[in-house]
Amino acid sequence: MTKHRPFKKRRDRARRVSSAFFVIVLLSMLTATTAARAVPVTWSEPEAEFRLLLVLRGNTRWPAKAGFVSFCTSPYRPETSAFTVRRLDGVPVGTRRLWVRDGEPVKLMFDTSSGERSYYLYIGPKDRLEEKSFEPQSGVILETRPAHAFRIGSVDQFRKVWEAAGEPYGRSVVPKIFDGINRFGPSTEFMSRYRGWFELKEKGAYEIATVADDLAFVLIDGRTVVEWPRGKNLWRHRSGEVHAEVELDKGVHEIEYLHLQQHHRSVAMTAWRKKGADRFHLMQDGVYRPVAHFDPSAWMAADPDRQPGLVTWRIVDSLELDDRAVVRAEFRVRPEDEDLRYRWTFDDGTVVDGAAVTHIFLRPGRRRFRLQGLDGRWTEQEWKGTVRVHRRWEERFRWNEEIFDALRPHLMERDLASLPVEDFTYFMEWASSAHDLELLGRSVDEARRRADGLKRDAPEALLRIGAYYARARKHEYEEAEQWFRTVIGLDSAPAPLKDRARLELGALLLKAYGKPQEAQQVLKAVRPPHLSNRLQRRLRFLDAERLLIAGDTGRAREAFERLAAGTRMDSRSVLRRRATAQEAAAALDEGLTEEALDRMRGLMLEDPRERLDLDRIDLLRRIYLRSGDLLRARVLCASSLPLAVSDRERSELLYALADVYDRMGREDRARETARRIIDEYPYSAAASRAAGRWK
Repeated sequence: MTKHRPFKKRRDRARRVSSAFFVIVLLSMLTATTAARAVPVTWSEPEAEFRLLLVLRGNTRWPAKAGFVSFCTSPYRPETSAFTVRRLDGVPVGTRRLWVRDGEPVKLMFDTSSGERSYYLYIGPKDRLEEKSFEPQSGVILETRPAHAFRIGSVDQFRKVWEAAGEPYGRSVVPKIFDGINRFGPSTEFMSRYRGWFELKEKGAYEIATVADDLAFVLIDGRTVVEWPRGKNLWRHRSGEVHAEVELDKGVHEIEYLHLQQHHRSVAMTAWRKKGADRFHLMQDGVYRPVAHFDPSAWMAADPDRQPGLVTWRIVDSLELDDRAVVRAEFRVRPEDEDLRYRWTFDDGTVVDGAAVTHIFLRPGRRRFRLQGLDGRWTEQEWKGTVRVHRRWEERFRWNEEIFDALRPHLMERDLASLPVEDFTYFMEWASSAHDLELLGRSVDEARRRADGLKRDAPEALLRIGAYYARARKHEYEEAEQWFRTVIGLDSAPAPLKDRARLELGALLLKAYGKPQEAQQVLKAVRPPHLSNRLQRRLRFLDAERLLIAGDTGRAREAFERLAAGTRMDSRSVLRRRATAQEAAAALDEGLTEEALDRMRGLMLEDPRERLDLDRIDLLRRIYLRSGDLLRARVLCASSLPLAVSDRERSELLYALADVYDRMGREDRARETARRIIDEYPYSAAASRAAGRWK
């Protein structure tokens, strides 16, 4: 008996394994049968071209009578497509389009009152696929539009301006009425309309409050209950001082919030409390009737060869300067097929391999891409798409040094030679605004190679080449002058561009060469209507500068005073300008000459009288010397001599001029100027220094 026990143990173990295997197979068959009942293989919409499985998100509010899904749109044109949602058993449910635009994620709401946690979304041609309408009456729906009028005093006026505003920026489900930005576009000069639904279990008196900037109306069930008029002080009334009492019945109520934003900060928010309560509470997610969020998965095409996966994208970050932005976006194929090698080709010529890739767009707009799936036999599957590229609206600050430091190495490695001319010229302007001379230098080198084509297709790039060589740290003025004159002489250059080139050339002739008569001839040809307000002001500033360099100090003072008319002279503004000068001096001490020069230019354009201040002139001279721009330093010192009123001031300016001549290698002029100091101001400190330096 003992001998056979090992065999018995093995036999018993085999029986247990066999029984377990049988149970697993039986459970698998039951699961498969259940799944077959739950997820039919039938295609419920014969006219549909694609189907997407929508699955309830794990952390969403549930149960809910309305669902929301957002998904990317390739490989089809969403504006020519219909969208219909069905339960897994094929029963159709109501659908509401929130946002359908080519190149942007589609946003839909649909009826989830059946309690199902998964649905099929069918997509097909508009003329063959029927959509069942749906009014969600849940959550909060936000839409924003551009604002073209700001004289609004009533809800009716707001609605008229709203209807005339044109194409919306965007529309989506949001958790609450609480924003400090425009979620879908620029955060200035826009209008917002929020519609939300909340449900009360009992009748009662409530107080509704708002805080806004600039204008807001709060309506409950179509009746205006609170108004925030334009001009109301945001900080003095931010604790619910602007509120109204309203009697609300048991049941569902609609809240509508109309908001107008003009400039500066944007604020839009609502709060409430039961009458008699101590404090207001924000009307947020738990207040409104729930909307369940669904995620797209299990993409399928009626023709399996048309689409091997779902393409998704998102804007990661962006950097904007002077209304120009560089944007980084992420692209992904879901689900990834391990048997395919993915290759992305973007419309700027960039080719990248991988199921998930990141691409930097050097120009916003509607951008195209092509995705290829290659298998081991080099059989190719291909689909195309369009993406609307824009700066990341959620970023309150358009410039972030950390993002720039992360993107800069990629920008430096970018092959500019392969860029389309639109992308290249746009990036060149952006690099100029960024004040990164290395990035801009790469653009200029490429622009010079493309010069013949740019003369015909993008002459503004030639103006940027000249501006690059005219910069203080570059100061290759003969090269700059050549490019400015090239633009002026081009038949393909529009008149406004030629006037900008004349403005740049006139500034160069004045400030680098000190030639007021020649500059006057160039600037006389400029037609001010072709210039922006800022450039028109610069033209008047250059005319005053011309008078000063020509020695007509009296008329120059009058011109600078006229330019300064309207400049704020209250103590706060004066202190701010003084702080700007101190910031320029600090930047110079740190070796940031470009930043220091920009601050001084801005200061003098804001208050042109700063150009007549000898302390500011001395700071500007030191900036020029630090950057090696001896030509501008010479003209600055020579033209400022008539502004000095005391012997000390004149002797110090003459010594500074002699120093510039000496640095330029013009020893004869340096000694001549030093002799003048000694002869005219023999007892000055400058004369003592000049005698010791130029014996």
